[in-house]
Amino acid sequence: DDAGALCHSFLKAKVAGSKVDYGQMIGVCGDFVTNKEYRLKDGTLARGGPDGKGGRKMRPLPDTLWLDDMFMGVPTMAYLGKTTGEAKYYDDAVRQVQQFSKRMFNPKLGIYMHGYVEGKRDHPELRWARANGWAVMSMVEVLEVLPKTHKGYNAVLEQLRAHIRGLAGYQTRDGFWHQLIDRNDTYQETSATGTFGSGLRSASTRGA
Repeated sequence: DDAGALCHSFLKAKVAGSKVDYGQMIGVCGDFVTNKEYRLKDGTLARGGPDGKGGRKMRPLPDTLWLDDMFMGVPTMAYLGKTTGEAKYYDDAVRQVQQFSKRMFNPKLGIYMHGYVEGKRDHPELRWARANGWAVMSMVEVLEVLPKTHKGYNAVLEQLRAHIRGLAGYQTRDGFWHQLIDRNDTYQETSATGTFGSGLRSASTRGA
């Protein structure tokens, strides 16, 4: 949370032509996201790695994925690809979208669950609206800088389209989404609705 989202902002400002020198922060935060953050065996960004004392950080359980982290880390990878010209960052960003989605996206419902514990057979699949908003924004930001010629471009675009189709079915008559998207007994959530609105508008300009 403290490195990826900030680094993405610094990189985005740099791409936009900002004259502020974010070099040191981009170096520190970008290195953490791409090289030091804990990952699962297949390379997916996760939480619950070694604590440096022979144990494991729980946060709250070892080997967990949180949908928020798609936004907290993946756009940073894509923007590092843009600013450095190194394809490895683009490749990693695409792989993260695909691997998060493989574990957490429910294709029948068209929406994501919030939390996932590697190795567990059953998951509660609580489909938190705000986390789904982070997923939309993550894919939008990746597509903002990912070259259309990249072999993974269409895969990310199709995943974003599938998510948008799913979300559209849950919008209320008032134009909102519920706190838990598929639970009409939860309140209508303004921050998630705002995120969806911004994300969907941006997605429409990218052919989603």
